[in-house]
Amino acid sequence: MPAHVFLHALEDVLFDVEELVLLNEDLQHTQQPCLHILALQQLLLTVNAYDEM
Repeated sequence: MPAHVFLHALEDVLFDVEELVLLNEDLQHTQQPCLHILALQQLLLTVNAYDEM
C-alpha cells in the first residue's frame, strides 16, 4: 500500500476516534488523557514524515 493511501486512511480513523470521544461525555470528564488518540496522532506524524522523504 502506498504511504499516501495509508495516510489518508489513518486520518479518517483519527477523525472518527476524535468524534466518538467528543460524543462520549464519560471520556470527556476523565482525569487521564486519551492515550489512544495521542498514540494515533504520533503515528500520523510519523507516517507523514516518512511520506515526505
